Amino acid sequence: MSTVYDTICNFLCIASPEHITAFSVVFHVMNEEAWIAKETLRQLLHQSISAVLPLYAPDSDKHRKLLGLPLK
Repeated sequence: MSTVYDTICNFLCIASPEHITAFSVVFHVMNEEAWIAKETLRQLLHQSISAVLPLYAPDSDKHRKLLGLPLK
């Protein structure tokens, strides 16, 4: 699952805030691992957001967008 985690982190870092949505994350993951369990994907997304969030200033668009991603 490390590859999926890396895929999510990479996407969250390089994508512009307007391109980051729950659907876009799922799309990128499905290209990597089509049979991933929903709960596993949820956990990896949460871990990825936690890892990437400190890279951005709290008042930045990217920071707000990452905080707004649904984790359910």
